[in-house]
Amino acid sequence: MNRLENNGTVGGSPSAEPYKPILTQAPTGVSEGRNITVSDESKPSLLNLSVDTHLKIIGCLRLRDITRLKQVSTYFREVIQEDNALAKAWYRRFPSSHQLLLNTIVTSKDDNQLRCWMKRFINDKDLIESLIQRRSSPHLPALLHFTNTERKSKFRIFNLPAKATISHDKPVNSASFSADASHVLTAGRDGAARVFGQKADGSWIPKVLTHQSDFGCSASFSANGRHVVIFGCDGKARIYGQEADGSWERKLIIVHGSTVSSATFSPDGCYLVTSSWDGRAIISGLESNGSWVKKLIILGHNSDALVNFSADGRYLVIVGEDHTAHILGLEDDGLWQRVGIIRHNNTVRSACFSADCRHVVTVSREQNATVHGKEIGGLWQEEATLPHVPPVKSAHFSPDSRHVVTVGDDNFAKICSLEEDGLWEEKGIISHNDSIQSLTFSADSRHVVTASIDKTAKIYGLKDDGAWEEEVTISHRNCVDSAIFSPDGCHVVTASDDGMAKIYGLNAEGSWEEKVSISHSSWGNSATFSTDGRHVVTASRDGTAKICGQMLDGTWLVKATIYHAGRVTSATFSADGDYVMTVADNDWDDDARRQTVKITELWGEDDILEDICRLF
Repeated sequence: MNRLENNGTVGGSPSAEPYKPILTQAPTGVSEGRNITVSDESKPSLLNLSVDTHLKIIGCLRLRDITRLKQVSTYFREVIQEDNALAKAWYRRFPSSHQLLLNTIVTSKDDNQLRCWMKRFINDKDLIESLIQRRSSPHLPALLHFTNTERKSKFRIFNLPAKATISHDKPVNSASFSADASHVLTAGRDGAARVFGQKADGSWIPKVLTHQSDFGCSASFSANGRHVVIFGCDGKARIYGQEADGSWERKLIIVHGSTVSSATFSPDGCYLVTSSWDGRAIISGLESNGSWVKKLIILGHNSDALVNFSADGRYLVIVGEDHTAHILGLEDDGLWQRVGIIRHNNTVRSACFSADCRHVVTVSREQNATVHGKEIGGLWQEEATLPHVPPVKSAHFSPDSRHVVTVGDDNFAKICSLEEDGLWEEKGIISHNDSIQSLTFSADSRHVVTASIDKTAKIYGLKDDGAWEEEVTISHRNCVDSAIFSPDGCHVVTASDDGMAKIYGLNAEGSWEEKVSISHSSWGNSATFSTDGRHVVTASRDGTAKICGQMLDGTWLVKATIYHAGRVTSATFSADGDYVMTVADNDWDDDARRQTVKITELWGEDDILEDICRLF
């Protein structure tokens, strides 16, 4: 079986250092009046350790350090390659939630789908079959994604074969890939929703066509991609499920008395909650036989309710216009029961759970945000009131649940941290001269980036003493619409109305520096990272989407441009990073704003296929 030659590391690798020969004899000398004798062993003490010990040490190193070690030692190069240590270290950089997403791309595919996908970057049929037989290996997703990532990072130019176009007679409300990247779901103001699926030969074909009303609809996948909900102005939400033969069948119609404003799957895909302008929220659940049934109707809201699940799917918070947020918990018998009520003196704007499911933060128009925590007995009690004058617009938890940041109408963002005594204390303030458009934490919770109408994005970092301090200001010539971190937290991309997207990266010293600017001739609508964090796609009103990628030496360059006849309103990668989906107007002067969704494949000019050296 051939070995996968890891000639570099994605994310940049330091240049090779000269090889230093091992001393073969024991020299002596005098230093500051003392006799010094160097050990006469022909090997350094590190090399005298066992291979298992070496692997444990390597497992504690960062990706950059493993790359350096591989370059300076022939012995460690062999050890690193045999253990696929680079792939493991690359995978460890992602948070557990993102690793779960990458795992899903592999585990949700059947054998034939997995076989077709691996053919993109493995040129040994016997090896592919061997990997399929051992697909239960916990390290297989890391190996496959790392190999695919390195393959794409070697290309300076992408070919862009268009695989499918999906037409809507009015603007598109939603368009998304499934978690396994094998399906696409679109829904528009024309009332049409469509599911397209990928065949074994790489082509895309329609799987579900439905028309709900003349007033438009939206749609979304469940987290595992096995179910779809389509909802809209006709007061109905329809759940479709994928059968064993790949077909999609309608499972349930949920009827409301007015427009269904939202439909949200639980993280495990076993529950769906819909909310409507009729003031009701309905929870539906997946049964063991594959059917869906209504579980609970929640009344008492003045209009459509805002709904969020906890990360474990065991809790649900529902916000209406009655100045309250209700927390529901899933009991062991499968029933949903109200376990907490959070009261405010004014309209509640939003509510969300922390990632550890132990806290919930609510935002109201009464100039504060409130944090409630789950007690040992299951009750939810207030932990802190976070004042903000004027009113708070939004509040966000960090991925590690240790920090919460509030964004106010005063152009300030305040960061509070959870102390050892259980109290939440203010640790930093981010100031802008105009409205804050977005705020995002990095995956490791050690950085925050804001985007503002004042033409800047700011990155703040968590210091050893617990304080948050500004690390860099990214300047544009017009308002900054968004700023997001890469999945591994090592890069930031901004999108601005000046037509520029800027990528900043962390260097070896821990400071941020500009890597590349992506230029458009009109406003930029968005800039999004691929799931591996090594590519960015931008969408612009100039009718183009540009794909910028990081090479193996760490440099970034624009690799391809996707063209449309009208404004490009969005561009996103599939979960495996092999496809880009763009949504664009059909032309510049279409009053109806008919739009087209295009699926484009990323393929190298001279595709490089490599083999994996071993399976764990």
